[in-house]
Amino acid sequence: MTISTTINPHPYTPEYSLANPLIRPMGRNGVVASHHYLASEAGLEILRKGGNAIDAAVAVSAALGVVEPAMNGAGGNGNMLIYWAADDRTYCLDFSGTTPRAAGNATSGDVYFGPRAQLVPGNLDGWLAALERFGTMDRESVFAPAIRHADDGYPVSPTLTYYIGRMLKTLQGEDSDVARTFAPGGRAYQPGEIVRQPHLANTYRAIAKGGAEVFYRGEIARAIASHVSERGGWLSAEDLAAYQAEWQEPLVADYDGWRVSTPPPPCSGVQILETLRILEGFDLKEWNSLSADYLHVLVEAIKLARHDRVFEGSSTSNAHRVSDFLSDAHVQDLRRRIDMRRAAPSEGDWYTSPHTTHFSVADRNGNVVSSTQTLGAIFGSGVVVDGTGLILNGLLFLFDFDPGSPNQLAPGKKIDDPMAPLIARHRDGRTLAVGSPGGQGILQTNVQMFLNVAQFGLSPQQSVEAPRLTSWGKRAFIDKFGRTYDPTALALEDRFPEELKAELASRGHALQLLGEWSHAVGAGAIALRHANGVVEGGADPRRDGLAYAF
Repeated sequence: MTISTTINPHPYTPEYSLANPLIRPMGRNGVVASHHYLASEAGLEILRKGGNAIDAAVAVSAALGVVEPAMNGAGGNGNMLIYWAADDRTYCLDFSGTTPRAAGNATSGDVYFGPRAQLVPGNLDGWLAALERFGTMDRESVFAPAIRHADDGYPVSPTLTYYIGRMLKTLQGEDSDVARTFAPGGRAYQPGEIVRQPHLANTYRAIAKGGAEVFYRGEIARAIASHVSERGGWLSAEDLAAYQAEWQEPLVADYDGWRVSTPPPPCSGVQILETLRILEGFDLKEWNSLSADYLHVLVEAIKLARHDRVFEGSSTSNAHRVSDFLSDAHVQDLRRRIDMRRAAPSEGDWYTSPHTTHFSVADRNGNVVSSTQTLGAIFGSGVVVDGTGLILNGLLFLFDFDPGSPNQLAPGKKIDDPMAPLIARHRDGRTLAVGSPGGQGILQTNVQMFLNVAQFGLSPQQSVEAPRLTSWGKRAFIDKFGRTYDPTALALEDRFPEELKAELASRGHALQLLGEWSHAVGAGAIALRHANGVVEGGADPRRDGLAYAF
């Protein structure tokens, strides 16, 4: 039996659950689940004032840009699914950014941090596009909680202290742009200290007054372009002015009475749907969520679906392949390849990173939102635009620099995007919103959380707290930390039973333990609307997550 210890969770990760899994946040009027309690509270404030799920979603997004600044903000990118009850229809809004037009000659060394690491920020346009189409409240109202936190300050959490420390090691130490806000004098803010962001508060006020115009074509756009240009970067005023979020039809597949929706290409969500279609051929309910048979089949299905996405066609450049991947004949062929007694080798994936955020919202009228947003890395590119408080994303690294790759960097192009929230509707009337950070690991974590609820009957809170695993990718953390890649590598949290680990190892999985609770397997935020209208949430103790319902 081969078991090794790899990446441990950061020192502030709990050794036990922060939320009693027997406590289920439920209500009749609304629920918000996010990765920071103050952002969840901001969404709940809007719901209590009569706003709908979309109003609350924008409030949560803006608040996360203040209280979870290492992960999200108006300078980032993301996508959103909206189930609109009046239409009985799920809508998809893609606000992932494009490469600056001047970035065509980039090399891999240019794009990890600093002024050449950005895609065009799409988050702000996405927030306001959703609000304009489906919201009921004005911009001033939904931005108010975030502005209050930025002005008055908020207590730093242990998780944020940890990320500030990571930032100091990575982003040119105490002289970095980010350090001037979060580590004045080179000392990271400690848990319980108050951090204020008055420049960001003023930026949000300008947006609340002037809308997307001020951010993409007005004073904020000019500040962004000037700051980046002066430091030798590529993001220009023209790039910002040309940007617009895009409404899309979601990608859909059926699974055991559920209709599951996820964003279409350039999102990589097809892997989630293909994994579920493979698994539908097995009677998972005969097993349980901690059985070796279930976890073995799950991992093998993930590997097969991942191979299609990575090696048989990029979801960016070969979107026409999606229907092939989900076809009955193809799925049946993949299903037959699974050996119940032996782990198959895997070629791996691209990058895995937990530096993203997710939230889910449901309101009293049956509307549900699932949104994943990111800065790309801890504090994004590390660039903070002078006088604005805006942290710009560092997402250009997700492109490939191999000339033969369909995900090769090119001007005006979108990345093969791993952010893949899902919304699922059951024929009995339930609506489920699921999502997680984790780079391409999202495509594995979301499947596990969905099945915990849909197949095994766990509550949303139990689902996000359940131990998780991930099939490592060749270019994921395992390479970053200098460890030898094993084609049967399977990383899992220590909380899985010992006899289960032994059984998985006996089937050829090379187990690598992550500690009791690990950011490497993402962090969940789930909202569930039951058929009787009761709403329920779950949020992850691997971050600062809490779910509130009323």
